[in-house]
Amino acid sequence: MDSFLEINKELIENNNLIDTKNSYDEFAMIMTIYKMALNNASEKFISLKQLLNDYYNYDVITNVTSRLKSPNSIVGKMQKKKIEINYENMIQYVNDIAGVRIVCTYKDDIYKIRNIIRKKTLK
Repeated sequence: MDSFLEINKELIENNNLIDTKNSYDEFAMIMTIYKMALNNASEKFISLKQLLNDYYNYDVITNVTSRLKSPNSIVGKMQKKKIEINYENMIQYVNDIAGVRIVCTYKDDIYKIRNIIRKKTLK
């Protein structure tokens, strides 16, 4: 928790925010939104895993994992890219704050999953 507050302090100072509590609340809210979206995506992939397993009668998707990037990692990435550290830039330029990893049994299964994702996102 201390490192979370320490990193948030850096975001606050670089964003010229004065009220630490409100800024902490803002960062926590942003990360909560990412976490909720991540949980939603993970649940959908776990449901898809079951549907595909039933349809193909084998584990098309063997594993679904997810992760939320740590505050330290977010700031480090922004510094490495020489991006001004503030919430707007974090949201706009750090594209891997949340991620889902889907592991498939066979290489061809990857393309099945890709096609399903493409069809769903184009709707």
